Formats: sequence, C-alpha cells, structure tokens
Amino acid sequence: YPLTGNVQVRSREVLRMIREWRHLRMLKHAGVGYKGVDQDVPGILAVKCAACPHPGINIPGDWASNREKIWLYKVFFALDANFRLTCFNVSSEARDSGFNKGRAYFVDDPTLQYHLASFAGRWPAKKSDCSDHDAIKLANRRGDYNLSTTGLALATCARHDTIHANSGVDLCLGEEYLLMDYSLLSAIQSFPNLPVTASYDIMCQFSKKLYAQIGSYPDMLKTPTPFPRYQLLVPKFHLAAHKELCVWSFSYNYAPGVGRTDGEGVERNWAITNSLSGSTKKMGPGSRRDTLDDHFGNFNWRKMISLASHLHSKAVEAATVREEMVRAFHAASEGLQESTKKQWRQMVLAWEADPDKRMPNAYEHTIRKYTMNRTRLELAKEDADLIGNDTAAQAVSARISRNQLICQGLELEEQLRRLKFDMKTVTEGSTDLVRAKTTERSTSLRRRVEMFAELQALHMPITVILWQQLASSGQTHFVYDLPLLLPSQVFRLGSSCDLVLLDFEWRLRYAAAHDALEQMRKHLLERNWSIDWKCRYGHGVRDGTRSANDVSKLTDKVEACAAQYRIHYAVLSTLAEKLGKVGWSADLRELRLRVSWCKAQARALCWQEECVLLQEEMRRVRAFLEHEVNKWKLRSSEASGDPGASAYAHRQASIHGNIKDFCIEKWTGLDAMLAGGLGGISLHGEQLFVN
Repeated sequence: YPLTGNVQVRSREVLRMIREWRHLRMLKHAGVGYKGVDQDVPGILAVKCAACPHPGINIPGDWASNREKIWLYKVFFALDANFRLTCFNVSSEARDSGFNKGRAYFVDDPTLQYHLASFAGRWPAKKSDCSDHDAIKLANRRGDYNLSTTGLALATCARHDTIHANSGVDLCLGEEYLLMDYSLLSAIQSFPNLPVTASYDIMCQFSKKLYAQIGSYPDMLKTPTPFPRYQLLVPKFHLAAHKELCVWSFSYNYAPGVGRTDGEGVERNWAITNSLSGSTKKMGPGSRRDTLDDHFGNFNWRKMISLASHLHSKAVEAATVREEMVRAFHAASEGLQESTKKQWRQMVLAWEADPDKRMPNAYEHTIRKYTMNRTRLELAKEDADLIGNDTAAQAVSARISRNQLICQGLELEEQLRRLKFDMKTVTEGSTDLVRAKTTERSTSLRRRVEMFAELQALHMPITVILWQQLASSGQTHFVYDLPLLLPSQVFRLGSSCDLVLLDFEWRLRYAAAHDALEQMRKHLLERNWSIDWKCRYGHGVRDGTRSANDVSKLTDKVEACAAQYRIHYAVLSTLAEKLGKVGWSADLRELRLRVSWCKAQARALCWQEECVLLQEEMRRVRAFLEHEVNKWKLRSSEASGDPGASAYAHRQASIHGNIKDFCIEKWTGLDAMLAGGLGGISLHGEQLFVN
C-alpha cells in the first residue's frame, strides 16, 4: 500500500467495513439470529410497507369470503426502468459477490442469469401499435460501451411509493419484456393469493403476451392465486402519450377499486435514487446491489415513519373532494329517468367486466359518422345526378340548387332563433346602442327572409301561395316568428311537397344534429374547466366576476346548442315515418348527456373508493405495527439469556409502539370523517356507492 508519511492509506478496508456494517445492520433490523427467523427467505431483509395487505399480519383470515370487499385487499405494483443507475464493467460476480443474495430488494443474480439463459430470445419486443414509445424502441438496444449494467428495473407500491422486496433487476440491454416480467413476478411472490393491480408506462404492449409468458415460466415465478388475471393499467401522467383506445382501457380514472391511485410513485422514487448513480456506477456488481439495497431500506423506513402524516393529509383531501364529486353527480342525475340511469349503469358494468374492453364504452363519445360538410358534399353530387341533362332544371339550379336552398333555410332558422333569444334579454334598462343594434339585426334578417322566399319559389312554387295567404291574413309578425316554409313545414301544413326536398332536409338536419351535439360537448368541457378554475383560483371580486362571466357565456352556448338539437330532433321524428327512415334514433336520441353522467359517476366512485381504501389502510397500519410490537416483545423474552439481543428486541418493540401511538393520535376522528358526510361509506358497513 502507498504510504503518506508514516500513515498507511486504509480507504479500501474502510469501504469494506462500511459494506459489512450495512449488511449486519440489515440482518439486525430483520431479526436474523432470533428464534424462528430464516435468513434465507427471499426478501427477508426488506422493510415491508405497513399499509399494504400482508396475509396473517394485517388482514383477516377470511378476507376472501366477502366478495364485495375483495377489492380492498388488492396489492398495487408500479413497474418501471431507470437508465441512470448504470454500472461500469470494472469487476465481476466472482470478484465482487453481494452479501444480500436476493434477501432484500434485488433478486438473486445467479438465479436471474440462469433464467435469462433459459429464455433468451423467446419473447422479443414487437413493433408498437400504439404511440412511438422509447421503452419499446430501446428494448433490445445494444449496451453502451464499457457498461456491465445499463439500468435498473424495479416494482414499487403504487399506493404508498414504497419499494417492493425482491423486485430489483439489473438490465443488460433495454426494457426487455423478459427482465420486466421477472421483476414484476418476483415482487408478487411476497403477496400470495391476493388480487393484483399493476401499472407500467407501456402496459398496452406489455400486456399482450403477459399471460402466455407467465405460463411458460418455471414454478418459482408463478404465485398460486384465485385471481389469475391481473388488473393492468397505465400511470396517469404517461397515459396522455397513448392512443385513444388505451386511454379508456388502461386508465386509473375508469378502473374499479383503485380509488385515486395515480401509479406514478415509481417515478417519484427515481427522483431520489438518481442521486446515487454517480457513486454506484463505479462499484462492482455486488457492492452496487448491496449499497442500493441499503438505501432502498432507508427509503422504505422513512416512508414507514411518515405514514401517519401522509395518510392524514390524503384523508382530509379525500373527505372534502368526495362530497364535491358526489354532489356534482347528483346534479348530473337530476331530471333523468331511472330507466335511463339503469341502462347507463349496466353499460358501464358490462364494459368494466370485459377484460378485452370490446363492449361499448359508456365513457367514450361516439365518433360522428355524419357532419354537415360531408352531407352537403354528398347531396351536391346527388343533386347533380338528378338534374342530369334537364335544361330547365339546370337553369334553376344555376341560381340556387336544392341543397343550397335548404342549407340557407337552416342557417336562417338558427339566426332567427338566436334573434328571438337576444331580443328577450333586451330590457327597458338596456342602452340605446344595444336596442339600435338589435333593431338593425331584425331589419337585416327580414330582408334576408324576403330574398329567401323569392329563391324558394323556384323549387317550391306552393310557397308563393302560402306567403300570399300569410300576407293577406292582416296579422303583424315579428321577424323571428315568420315561417320559413321549409319542406318539413309545408308538409306539416298539409300541402304537397317534393319528396327529394324532404329527404334533403331530413339528411341535412340529421348531420346538423350531430354537429350540435359535438359543439355542446366541447362547450360543456370548457365550462367544467372554467368552473374548476374558478373554485381553485378565482378569489377576489375581479377574478370572481370575470370567471363568472365566462361560465355564464359558456352556459348560454350550451343551451343554444341544446335548443338547436331539439329543433332538429323534432323535425327528424316528424319526417322519419313519411320518408321510411329507420334506425336513425340509435345515434340520435332525446337529449341526455350519457358521457357526462357516466364520468361524473366515475369521479364520485373514485373518491368514495379512496375514502374506504384509506380507512382500510389506516386499519392495516395499526394492525401491522401491533404485530411488529408483539413480535419483537416475544423475541426479547426468548432472548432473555442474551442481554444485548433482548435489549435490542425491546428497543425495536418500543420504536414500533411509538409509531403506532403517533398514528392513533394523528388519525383521531379520521375514520368518522371518511365514513360520514355526503357519500360517506363506513369500512365495516354496507358499501352504498353512488349509482
């Protein structure tokens, strides 16, 4: 060793001592050396999440007997890979073997290498049929120069952000499915027989052959469970990068039994562990894994001691927002018939029960098959074919075609309706300028109606007589009360009308009704966003007045679209039998907002589930800590012949007891708050969710 004066440099020995000290501390914390503790059990050295369900520790033995409450015992996994936690090729397993050997957060490396050798190349990544995800493009990339490890795959708790035991897998290329499978399935081994919810940023591609891959793996990766299918989702932030089909099929927002989980906890973990990469990338493989195991254990322990404050803040928020969401759902349900709501509920349940999501989606807007522009183009072509070589018809059509005539009539109809609405808002207190502008609009529209009547006579001569009868009646009409005598109005008056014109009007109104629905949906989304902004940030007179005006304007637009839709719907219903139109009501129905109602129900359900989940998690934490206290007290008494071991066990019992007492004090009154109020559900009572 080199000398500095008379002092030898012992840094290598000190680093080795630190590593051994860390390992011994993990053994002590896990109780290795006490009676009944098997130090070879995978994951024995990991700090468990107290809020997660652990059979035999913090959940009842008959938890599976109540089918309605099975969702409360789900285990949440968030799977991801980190390409900053690399490692240079500076050593080998033979020269630098780890101490933990699969007993903490990393899997056992020799077992992993044997698995890779057995299944290498069997499940290559396919080209994505979704977005251009980097995780897929780089799945089989070549390792960077002089790197023995290109990253780390890990499974964490999606509810509480803790790191699951036995889930760390070193990557040798990219996010290969074989390695990601191994990470997820190894983590699931710690939770036998429990239902699983797993999220991954490319779950839409990862899930395609997941069950086939699991079936081909050895028994050590298969957990016996009565729930062979997992609930597979995509984290909320990553979901925006997926195509629309994935948004519905893999969204936490529409998945049952997940509360307000976002699945992004693993990303929050990376934000902390990335700071370790500068040190660990220069270590040997064993030293690196042991160091990361120690930091992961520290991370989980800090989560343990902060659970009281963490769950308290989540409970306060959930109880408040739940009432808002339930109140909004009740408002959306007002005026709806029970049969309609029952139909929509059945539609939602059928879609949720379908694992392949092929049933009709109640949350998705129907793609418009008909638009005004497309219909006008089709009718223009048909009109030209009908005219053919008829010279007289060509002359008439040169001035205005049948298609153009009815389009102008529908446009005038909407402008007259809006004028009528605006004139009702003009009061005696309105300014002279407002009244003058309204009068000018009225005069302009009257001239347009007169010009329309002249053109209308070219295709509908009967309207000349009808207009004369109207003029000779001696009645004075406001301009917005003037009948436009469109083909549907002529038909209702009992006069004869060209069936081609009736058909053209019917098809144009059919398309216009679809357009009105689409516009109404957009305005509703804008209004909801404005209301949300007002509630969050619209404080003070200035901001409050401005946001209130925005909401009022959007409400007027929604009502205008609804009125327009109802007019079209009424005419369509009148003419459908005459024209032999069948099946049209499957797309257009009497105005009700199914998607808005279903989404309002989903939001209310999510917050209700969150409140019940938080009650269950607080109960589990108390039960877990009580179990730890009793376990360490038993170890203390059994080690009475060894004062040091007995004192350490007594100290651990005291630590866990203090954490439990703090949780009980911090959570005083939370169970009642979560179970009470509008939409509140008690953990031990009947689960009356909104419907």
